[in-house]
Amino acid sequence: PALATALLATGGAPAALAGCAVLAGVAVAVSLLPRPIAPLTRVDTSVNPRPLAVAREALRELRLRPGATTVLVVAGAQFMAVGALDIVIVVAAERDLDLGDAGPGWLLTAIGVGGLLSGPIAAWLARRHRQASALVVAMTVVAAAALVLAGSLTVAVAVIAFPLIGLARSLVDVLADLVLHRAAPPGSLGAVYSLLEVASGVGLIVGSLIAQLAIATAGTSAALAAIGAFFVLLAAFAAPRLRRADDSADVPVVAMAALHEVPVFRPLHQIALEDVARAAQETSVPRGTELISEGDHGDHFYVVTDGEFAIERVGAAVGLVGRGSSFGEIALLVDVPRTATVTAVTDATVLAIERGPFLVAVTGDDSAADAAYAHLEDRYGHVVPDGVRRPDSDLDR
Repeated sequence: PALATALLATGGAPAALAGCAVLAGVAVAVSLLPRPIAPLTRVDTSVNPRPLAVAREALRELRLRPGATTVLVVAGAQFMAVGALDIVIVVAAERDLDLGDAGPGWLLTAIGVGGLLSGPIAAWLARRHRQASALVVAMTVVAAAALVLAGSLTVAVAVIAFPLIGLARSLVDVLADLVLHRAAPPGSLGAVYSLLEVASGVGLIVGSLIAQLAIATAGTSAALAAIGAFFVLLAAFAAPRLRRADDSADVPVVAMAALHEVPVFRPLHQIALEDVARAAQETSVPRGTELISEGDHGDHFYVVTDGEFAIERVGAAVGLVGRGSSFGEIALLVDVPRTATVTAVTDATVLAIERGPFLVAVTGDDSAADAAYAHLEDRYGHVVPDGVRRPDSDLDR
């Protein structure tokens, strides 16, 4: 919005549209750059389920989890405020605040500043295992700011209220998405987020229509009051159900703590780490069990949570590893046979992560990918098979 405002001020609407075209061109150019090549698992494309059937199944599974459907409603419904504000800002800037042609841009920029400030707060809140209270507080802040602005629609109040609305509304968006991610069954996440996109689109349309109707009949303040009242009702309706969603959320705390100590996972952000932890299977390994055999195909990465394992390479002992150690990444990262034999020397427990979730987590994050290859170099050195090295370029990787 700030860039559009500057372009409008200097060259009018044609300059602003040209700026959009340039930015779109840059985005296309960036998307065509060579991307990292990773040995991802093959996907079975023989089954192509119907989208509506998948969506119905996702809704059915959501209903089985307490509060999960409400989280979907909150995540989509809050876009009604976005649709309404798009209309309210343009009208308020011209009719009520007398800010001129650049006014809508500056007000949108104020909301964007609030959204930017929400980033560190959201990152801090995401580390918590319960989000219901924070979500309700964020919705209440949006409601309060909108109602105060409706009661006193002046530039001085707008300078404070719009950034607050941007901050709190962004928190609602991020936290609702996080709770939905935790509450939804992992196998249905794709369908659930498709439903969320539909709900968001409907919310934008409905919000803009309500704002236009309110402005046409009672003025801009009435539209702002409607936004505030909507969030009051949304918070009151959702609060108890969000707490139930928190209670039923799948947050594998113990597994996350163990995985966070593994070098290849340490750079991952909260949701990515949660996904890996949710995919990890705790497995008991009796003493004497050969968990990995040299030369075999690799399909799992292992993190030791209890016990000890002996590592042998070409029949020679390499050493012992225990709690907090990990192994099995070479075969997955470069798609080669197992390079060592790993045997339990005591009764042990491991977290087993399949190839797919492991590669999605590691190769989907540049910092994690760099850490993975650096870890291979530091740990294995010259015994790493040909081709296993920290890449000099994205293409090499």
